[in-house]
Amino acid sequence: MMDSMPTSLLLAKQGTVALAHSAEPGAPVVEDRPRRARRTAGRARAVRTRSALAGALHRVADAVAPAPDATAH
Repeated sequence: MMDSMPTSLLLAKQGTVALAHSAEPGAPVVEDRPRRARRTAGRARAVRTRSALAGALHRVADAVAPAPDATAH
């Protein structure tokens, strides 16, 4: 733990200096990426698939579940 402390302090200082310099007026500006169009058709299919799979899993679970014991209370 103590061996990594000086390295951590150096990296933290370098990161802080870089972050501080990014706020200067002459700092490079990164343009925003254009937003991607939403894919609603694929999402609707995923919802239907998920719903169908959930129903099938419930039926399988009901089929393999042990029958309740009528004599145990």
